[in-house]
Amino acid sequence: MKYAKLLGVPLVAIMLVGCGDTHNSTVNVMDGRVVSDAEAEQAAVTKPKAEPKSEAKQAQPVTKAKNDTSPRVVTDNTSMTHVLVTAKDANIRSQPSLKSQVVTAGVQSDTYEYLKEKVHTSDGRTWYKVSYSHGVGYISSAVGELTSYDHTSSINRFDEVIVIDKPDGNVRSEPSLNGSIIYKGKKGNELNSTGEMINSSDGRTWFKVNVNGKIGYISDRVSSFKDYSTYDSPSIFVISSKEGNVRSHPDIDSSIIYTGQKGDSLSYTSYYKDTSDGRRWYEVEVNGTIGYISRAVGDIQ
Repeated sequence: MKYAKLLGVPLVAIMLVGCGDTHNSTVNVMDGRVVSDAEAEQAAVTKPKAEPKSEAKQAQPVTKAKNDTSPRVVTDNTSMTHVLVTAKDANIRSQPSLKSQVVTAGVQSDTYEYLKEKVHTSDGRTWYKVSYSHGVGYISSAVGELTSYDHTSSINRFDEVIVIDKPDGNVRSEPSLNGSIIYKGKKGNELNSTGEMINSSDGRTWFKVNVNGKIGYISDRVSSFKDYSTYDSPSIFVISSKEGNVRSHPDIDSSIIYTGQKGDSLSYTSYYKDTSDGRRWYEVEVNGTIGYISRAVGDIQ
């Protein structure tokens, strides 16, 4: 008993357990103390399980914004009122695209009412929204430019002519002496005026003219405006065909406002227009209404 006292209680407990069932040598120890098998099993059941580590969030792919290729429509507050055809020929299309339907065609110096809207497309073009005789369409800036003047009725008027009154007169691409020469005229040559004049900083006035289907500028130092309104000029259109239709616009598809018979005389306003289909249309007045009649059915006298 002397030695048992020296060993201490814990050792005695272990020795006593070892003296028990010899078939079960497992000792259950929890928190520094020996427990029974039943208590150990209960603790194993109630022991909280470690929560699984959360998976790292997968990085979401970054979607790059695609280039916006849709047409950009801009409302234009410019003072410009018309679009002037600057190319030899120009197509007016139903939509601002080269793939859209051609609804009508114009020739150089034609003008169309500008509807104050332009469209920028992905191919770098700018389209002007215009009004033509039968509706609305679009014309590319590659073949037309904005202007504040309606040239349609005056480009071929007899009393709007620029006459070269010096031995030589150069028509330039720009209203400047630095502009390239597009036509070399001689004294007495007459040029069709568009009705526009530009004053430059050097004191010159430049007349905007149409020469052989090209738009150019000639200085007032070598030319002058000649007014033919006081001269005798053709004043009537006489129908030589069996009948002749006067139309609302210089277009074979426009509405008929009057049908004349052979020999009828119509009052001619001194305006005419050549269209892309090869026709020449004379502007006439019938019962106070302005219309157009083709040279194919008569002529001016």
